[in-house]
Amino acid sequence: MRVGLQKQCVHEDGGERRERRRSGERVSRTTQEEAENGDRPLAASATLVGAPVIGLLAGLVPGLPVEVRDRILARAEGIPLYAVETVRMLLDRGLLVQDGPAYRLTGAVEALEVPETLHALIAARLDGLSPDELRMVEGLLDPHALTIGFARRAATYKRPDLLLRDPDRLGPLLKGRRVQLVFSGKAHPADQAGKSIIALLVETIRQWPESIVFLEDYDMALGRLMTRGCDVWLNTPRRPMEASGTSGMKAAMNGTLNLSILDGWWPEGCEHGVTGWAIGDEHVGPDQDTRDLEALYTSLEQDVLQAWADPRRWTQMMRASIAMAAERFSSDRMVSEYFTRLYTAP
Repeated sequence: MRVGLQKQCVHEDGGERRERRRSGERVSRTTQEEAENGDRPLAASATLVGAPVIGLLAGLVPGLPVEVRDRILARAEGIPLYAVETVRMLLDRGLLVQDGPAYRLTGAVEALEVPETLHALIAARLDGLSPDELRMVEGLLDPHALTIGFARRAATYKRPDLLLRDPDRLGPLLKGRRVQLVFSGKAHPADQAGKSIIALLVETIRQWPESIVFLEDYDMALGRLMTRGCDVWLNTPRRPMEASGTSGMKAAMNGTLNLSILDGWWPEGCEHGVTGWAIGDEHVGPDQDTRDLEALYTSLEQDVLQAWADPRRWTQMMRASIAMAAERFSSDRMVSEYFTRLYTAP
């Protein structure tokens, strides 16, 4: 499991070269150049992320010195979500303080670690359990196993239990600790079918308590931890009912690889085996559930697990996922297309 901002696995083996993607451009510099310039990132790095991120930081912390801004942008790899998260943590932990009209750092940005992780969250929720209950969950989840996440509003068409419908194929993957699953979600108070899905999901999960967890009280904070703390983001809607799939976009921007039905945003974002994986094809029909279940396990067993066994390839796919999401599924593109395609309509 790769958690938090540490998922930015952008260092090449041997430390000979560090590559960054910012606004679709790749910038490289050697360790010799770093030595000549010290630990401080190159000032020019700020120009590579584009005005939107710089403007965003200016709105969050007016009067932020350019040098401090550049260090935050360098740590955040130029991705808006990471930049905002970095600023928030700096402020919360007193590492970024207001000094008159401006702000100054009281500690090193580069050494900042994300305090919240899925493991930390789960550990906090175990506080107060009885000794018997603690023994029951001892060793829950393996930080080195492939962690698949699924967290959404509970609705029948989303089929959150699709992966669980073939216990003969799922069982060996879980028992061998090759795969572990983290679920979460809520149903609308008036949605009885959605509530039934959650109850069925929790009851099914109890068959594999050592390898599957359901996190209660799903909210935006928990969703943030899951989209950046899982290795694979699973999406199994029944085509063509997915409107968009914004959680998959967030996961992709965090380097979490999508394994999804070709619906919503994914037909545009998916390059199978490059930015993530497709589940099956675009088939729609009465046998959809059966076909999708078979396709899901085929992709998981033959594609996802093989890529997971190759760290270099997995890192390359993470980079491709981040670049794809940041370049093609940003608010910049949304606003631009509203102006060019909607506001100009007769």
